[in-house]
Amino acid sequence: MPKQARIVLGGVIMLLGYSSTVLDVVRKDSDSQIFDTSIGDVGSQGVFCEKHDGGFVADFFDGTFLGSLSDADSGILIQNILHGDLDDLPSSSESSAPPVSEGDVMAGNNAKSSLVKTISRGEFAGSKLVKSEIRSSFYTDSRRLGVPASVVDSVISNLSSKVDFRRSLKRGDRFEILYSPKNEMLCGRITTKRGKAAVYRFGSGTGAAYYFENGQKVRFDRGNFFGSPLTSGLHVSSSFGYRRHPINGRWVNHTGVDFMAAYGTPVHAIFDGTVTRASYYCGYGHCVDIKHRSGYTSRYAHLSGYGVRCGAHVKKGQIIGRVGSSGTSTGSHLHLELAKNNKILNPLSVKMMPGEEAMVPYLRQFNARKRQIDFLFAK
Repeated sequence: MPKQARIVLGGVIMLLGYSSTVLDVVRKDSDSQIFDTSIGDVGSQGVFCEKHDGGFVADFFDGTFLGSLSDADSGILIQNILHGDLDDLPSSSESSAPPVSEGDVMAGNNAKSSLVKTISRGEFAGSKLVKSEIRSSFYTDSRRLGVPASVVDSVISNLSSKVDFRRSLKRGDRFEILYSPKNEMLCGRITTKRGKAAVYRFGSGTGAAYYFENGQKVRFDRGNFFGSPLTSGLHVSSSFGYRRHPINGRWVNHTGVDFMAAYGTPVHAIFDGTVTRASYYCGYGHCVDIKHRSGYTSRYAHLSGYGVRCGAHVKKGQIIGRVGSSGTSTGSHLHLELAKNNKILNPLSVKMMPGEEAMVPYLRQFNARKRQIDFLFAK
């Protein structure tokens, strides 16, 4: 027997000596091919095994559920896994049973890590409520709990400006979803060590839309054009090109555009990218630089404060700082620069979508509905 197989077999035998130990071997993310190897790899194909009173339960990556096995069958299962032979495994009549049924609680690192239930009465009667934590990825874990793909996609699309689902979510972070019998996402919440992001569906028929906790409407401006750095409108106070410097009086090349804005006004990233600077920089004062795709870079200067750190990945429309008058400045404004492949461009020469900060039309009713949903999650 190869040395590697002997090592794995020894580990399995040791784990079998503890009846209460859960052998969480490998889980595969169906989209990204990410493996969870918190305990170890067993065999050439991934199988999730859990010890129950009736024997081992195996859950294959392709969704096959073997059900409960006797002690003898579980021994055969382990041997076959070790040799990479999955053609001669014990069978079960529960070949299509779902991994988690309604009301079941999956044992994880915490005593109760996952919960799925149907609301029985009230305004949300018939809706499904799901509470769980990240074990491999948000998409995989929510789908494993029976959440429809359309609902999962809705949570991701509506919270993508607040949560980086590919990079930010870690094992142990929690998610909560409420969706209607018609598979409409009513609420999605993500909780990490850094904070919480939530989105709520409000309204009926064609007037229904999604709003964040503060009542701000979710925007979908993910097109291949730049967004506006200011939602209050772009009012130019100093244009691009040569001008007389307002402080020293000399004629110099103004490499950006100045926009009038009140002190403290939120400044938004004009496109997705990576923050390459978030620090004080000479006459620019408090400055944020962002590297975008296709060779584009943008700079936001004279800020009063930062909303991001260097190295952070940002989304278009995300708040990256606030308007100020730091550095060489005569008053509160935003200085915006744009370049492509290190060639300076006039920011107004590219298409920018006007910013808007639409709010929920009936804030009192929205807050009442939000409290109802929050109460359901708190139960």
